[in-house]
Amino acid sequence: MTESLSKRFAHNSVVQAIMLVVSKLVTFLFVTNAVRTIGVEKFGRYSFVITFVSLFVFCTDLGIVTLGSREIAKDTSKANE
Repeated sequence: MTESLSKRFAHNSVVQAIMLVVSKLVTFLFVTNAVRTIGVEKFGRYSFVITFVSLFVFCTDLGIVTLGSREIAKDTSKANE
């Protein structure tokens, strides 16, 4: 059983690392394309708005997603709720 657990852990770690790299690459491509398309000044305004809105999203989340994930992991029958 520990071999199976260690394989799952290794697989999940590798997949998460790959997805992190892909996410960073997509973000980089989006930002470079956006700056070229709308210009530096308008991109600065866009970045300010995104940062400002992100502050409020962070405040409204307050760990609800983490709590939901933990509860579903405890009892998978609650997933549909």
